[in-house]
Amino acid sequence: MYQLVYYYRETTGKEVIERQNYGEEFRLRRNALHYLLEITQSIYRENGYGTEQIVGGINCYKSEKTDNGERKTIEMKIKVEKV
Repeated sequence: MYQLVYYYRETTGKEVIERQNYGEEFRLRRNALHYLLEITQSIYRENGYGTEQIVGGINCYKSEKTDNGERKTIEMKIKVEKV
């Protein structure tokens, strides 16, 4: 069994928030990679993230300005890992 693992990191000024979530499970690795690279990657692109493929997953980046003028950076790494 293989599972999508979401590594989330948000940086605002000097404050850093990191989280790890578990997503969908798949029986075959190739099915998990297909779902990740075709469906999940297109969803993140539609939401304004820049994406790049890495071995066994994707990296997603987004940077925006908050109301008080600080830069907010969101980095997401989504990997296929064996359960």
